[in-house]
Parts: sequence; structure tokens; C-alpha cells
Amino acid sequence: MLSYTINNLQTQRDVSARNEGRNINYETTEDEDLGRGEDYFKKYYFYVSSIDDRLRKIEKNPVIVPNKEKDSLIKSFLPITSIVEMKNFEQLKEDKINLQHFHQYVSRIGGRNGKETLQRIYKTVFSNKFAVLCSWLGHRGNFAIKNLQTTIVIKDIILGEYADFKEKDIESSVSEWFRLAKLRLKRENEK
Repeated sequence: MLSYTINNLQTQRDVSARNEGRNINYETTEDEDLGRGEDYFKKYYFYVSSIDDRLRKIEKNPVIVPNKEKDSLIKSFLPITSIVEMKNFEQLKEDKINLQHFHQYVSRIGGRNGKETLQRIYKTVFSNKFAVLCSWLGHRGNFAIKNLQTTIVIKDIILGEYADFKEKDIESSVSEWFRLAKLRLKRENEK
């Protein structure tokens, strides 16, 4: 099988070289031909492996067709304005289907970069009235959001979409967003 693959690759190389007008050196040793064939084989093996990995990832997380009914259910909870609403919303997401629909809904919000996307998602999910009551870790009697299912889903979306965005970046951006909630609420009330 390997010798057939190597011969097939060499034939393809010869045809492409002829098409490009290059001279082909047929005076190569079997070791050189085998080495080139192995290089081609490795190259294609890694390419096929990367495609296989992507397909496995897609199969693991099946695409959910947008459902207006589920979207309207999720939208009816948003933006969250109180701790009670937050707890009810967390219970809603205990159902795996609702969790997947929330994931899909939030992933469609988007932005130009990780920080902007994160801010747009938090603006959609949390009201400023609720954000004043929260912090990342829950210091000073605030409601902690770090370990909520909502936060975990949002983190997964950001880390999946923006490879250069790290968990530390998420923590600092979210902490800043919640820290500035009081100022945003004040401006919102002045309008």
C-alpha cells in the first residue's frame, strides 16, 4: 500500500513538473524517492488528520437549527434584572436543549474582537440594574457570577471564537464590565 502511494505521488509530481516545464531528474535513488514519498504522505496525513479533528468537533456539538419558539423563550428572560430572575434562568438551562439554544442565541451576538463580543453579550444578557448587584467573585456581598452556567457558556463561546483571548482576559473584561455597571445605570437613569 505504501509503495503504491509513493509511486502514485511520484507520478503526480512528474506530471505537475512536466506541466510547469521543468526537467525531471530520473536518476534518483530509491532512498531519495522513498524520502520524498514519505514527506508527501506525512503532509497529507496531517492534513487529513486536521480535517478529521474538525469533523469530530462538529459531530460532538451538533448544529441546532434556530427555533423561534426557543429563542423567544430565552429572550423572555433577557435582560436579567434581579437575582431571582438569574436563578430562574439558571434552572431553565438545566435542560440540555435549552442550554444549547442559549449557546446558539448568544453565539449569534458577535463583535469585532473578543472584548467587544463579551461586552455585547453581557449587555444583552444582564441589565445594568442587575449588574450593580454582581461581581466576578462575589466580593463585598455581591452576587458571584463566575461559576454560573450562563457565564460558563459565554466563556466557551469567547474562547472558541477568539484563539488569542485567554481566560485571564475574560476575567478582567467581565470584572471591568460589572465594575462600571453603576456608572452605566446612572447614565441610563439620567436619560
